[in-house]
Amino acid sequence: MKKDERKESVFIIRFSGETNGKLERFYGVLEDKMIHRAQIATIPEYVHWHNAIKPHMSLNWENLETPIQAFHRKLPEDRKNLTQIIQDAK
Repeated sequence: MKKDERKESVFIIRFSGETNGKLERFYGVLEDKMIHRAQIATIPEYVHWHNAIKPHMSLNWENLETPIQAFHRKLPEDRKNLTQIIQDAK
């Protein structure tokens, strides 16, 4: 970055769906699961629950599809074997 270039801060309105609604929702659900219900103990557990266990209405709701299932469904055939090899290596 040149000396005369400056980064400008952008301030957002709290609880505004137009600017940060998705992030506010993320933290709201995280707080509900971790604090109020004591179902999840860590953020990695929450991420696993959100991506691998919880079905999402915006995906294939009839089959209760999760984001991971949708990701694998949409992968090109030539890349599906690669993801299986990576999972097996873990």
